Amino acid sequence: MRETPDPTRHPSLGSNARPARPDTRPSITIACDDCAMQCTPTCDDCVVTYVLRVDDEQPEPLTLDVAEERAVRLLAQAGMIPALQYRLAV
Repeated sequence: MRETPDPTRHPSLGSNARPARPDTRPSITIACDDCAMQCTPTCDDCVVTYVLRVDDEQPEPLTLDVAEERAVRLLAQAGMIPALQYRLAV
């Protein structure tokens, strides 16, 4: 008798692993003026500053969707770009 496959388990991930759920978070908008790290040494080591700042002017707000945010995080973890240091000021 064949065992009925469990639809919540992915065969290539092992018997106890479950496939990743699609991320349903909305996009994130990063505005330097709203960041608690603005004008700190941490700001100078942020990917937004690194990529978007031109001639010491504040970058325009940046909107990242979930896939783009994940790509930025993975590149930063690999040491290829600075990490996103954005922290919403309250």
